[in-house]
Amino acid sequence: MYTGDDDKDYFTDMAAAYILFSESEWFTRYCTKWMWYSNDDDEDLLMSEINVLTGEDSVAEDRKSRKGVYFEFDTSKAKGAAPDAYGVMKKALESRGFKARGDLGYVSEKKLDDLQVTKIIDSIFNENTWLTGHITKFEVTNIGEEINMTDFLKKIVAEEKKK
Repeated sequence: MYTGDDDKDYFTDMAAAYILFSESEWFTRYCTKWMWYSNDDDEDLLMSEINVLTGEDSVAEDRKSRKGVYFEFDTSKAKGAAPDAYGVMKKALESRGFKARGDLGYVSEKKLDDLQVTKIIDSIFNENTWLTGHITKFEVTNIGEEINMTDFLKKIVAEEKKK
């Protein structure tokens, strides 16, 4: 059992294990149970249980969150050798329920747990293996409550113009 390390990023370790083992023929043949327990790094929350093999989970809907995906590519490496990396990611993420958020990244339309977003990212890179050689940054974040500050900022600008 892997229990994590407070000084490390457990999500990266678990995602790497999922990618490695789920693609391994011997592991999938002999593994009968693979559980992912998570409390989203909140000691006050009970652990949720996700069956990695079946996708069944005990993660309550209120524990899931919309996910933000942010990435950068070294496009100088990709020129002429591969399709447009940003275009490929845009198409792949949008076809999986993500919407573009300006130039900053993509946000899931529905709430996901950590395993669900890991599977989505894994499937994109399995379909486009050449992308891994060009990625310089790739982050996934939980999106909590969003507050639209547009009207507030417009009021501030209007007040400043009055002065």
